Amino acid sequence: MLYPIELKNVSYFYSPGTAMQVAALKNINLTISEGELVGIIGHTGSGKSTLISHFNGLLKPGEGTVLVEGEDISKDKEALRAARFKVGLCFQYPEAQLFEETVAKDIAFGPKNMKLPEDEIARRVAEAAKYVGLRSEMLEKSPFDLSGGEKRRAAIAGVMAMEPKVLVLDEPAAGLDPRGKKEILNLIKNYRRRTGSTARHSFTQLRNAGVGQCCTLGH
Repeated sequence: MLYPIELKNVSYFYSPGTAMQVAALKNINLTISEGELVGIIGHTGSGKSTLISHFNGLLKPGEGTVLVEGEDISKDKEALRAARFKVGLCFQYPEAQLFEETVAKDIAFGPKNMKLPEDEIARRVAEAAKYVGLRSEMLEKSPFDLSGGEKRRAAIAGVMAMEPKVLVLDEPAAGLDPRGKKEILNLIKNYRRRTGSTARHSFTQLRNAGVGQCCTLGH
């Protein structure tokens, strides 16, 4: 059976081969089924962000294998590129990654890197913006003119516009007020229901999140 993401005996070391070597991850085995909602929990410094950085090859395991739909993403450049389109990754405070002149251009950045036709890029931008609740008139604004919650939505829309099979978010509700947190988590759950995509979250508050599986780090 091919899983959207599968980790086999994955270990990762900081400062490898030196006296300062530290194992951030050790012998991690993890499989996620199609459409599953997964929570990754652990204390600060337990390796949550390090773990999710392996899912689309931002980090390469020191030991073990990361498979995306059965393919070793470290096999070659083509496999790595394919994995980065299949696994959409949004880091904590993703609004800090906004940089384009307009919201529309920011959302379009990923699809353009996929070398999609202009009409398909436009469709994806419009659909992603609508899905996260950004009104059409906001698309021509500078992302820096948006509120904090709107910036978060714009950043997540940029990942959704790539239509990844797996959506990975690192502390997606961090820094938001209670209402904002609820809205973001509901948005992610609805995205999963609508698209059938696998959703993975690294966040400490899992209550009412509808998580089907939890991976706990730091034991």
